[in-house]
Amino acid sequence: MKTLQRDFVREFGMPYTQWRTKQRLLAARVLLCFTPVTQVAPLVGYASPSAFITAYTKEYGHTPGRTVPRASRI
Repeated sequence: MKTLQRDFVREFGMPYTQWRTKQRLLAARVLLCFTPVTQVAPLVGYASPSAFITAYTKEYGHTPGRTVPRASRI
């Protein structure tokens, strides 16, 4: 298992768990354009909207609500 972990880091520059989180949050950015946060959270694998918002804010420096285009908020 350690060899796989080392190979993954060498290939992608980060551990698998960090890579997976980044992929989930990238998918979330797309979904947020047309889906509410409460629905996006479980779609990208978070148990609760608050856990998703925390991870999103940690990654991007702002809440998911700031990502949503203004026109879709109306």
